[in-house]
Amino acid sequence: MYRYIWHDRGNGRALYKDLRHHGEPYKIKMNNSDKVKTNNRVGIEKRLNIVDEKTELGHLEIDTVVRTGHKSFLLIVVDKTNKLCCIGKMPNKQAGTVVEKFIDIVNSTFYDFKTLTLDNGT
Repeated sequence: MYRYIWHDRGNGRALYKDLRHHGEPYKIKMNNSDKVKTNNRVGIEKRLNIVDEKTELGHLEIDTVVRTGHKSFLLIVVDKTNKLCCIGKMPNKQAGTVVEKFIDIVNSTFYDFKTLTLDNGT
């Protein structure tokens, strides 16, 4: 079947566009040995129970969002209790830039931060 579709593509037709990946190659999956390891990482299962109860302010989740093509970067800080969201635009996703933007967000809010939950950073 695929041989017919590729032959059809060679003749200038577009059956390949109906394939799942539209004729594009599959992504290469990374091995666990290729991934970057975070030193002194504490698992999410060791987090305080009060964080999951969502009963007091100050327990935050932090994440970065990257636009397609790595053209712009956002740092998003969300309070788990009231879903208060602070968003800051960054010129890149380097650690120093993320720390500077987080400090800016901390200085612009009016309540104490108690815990931070971060992903492993990709």
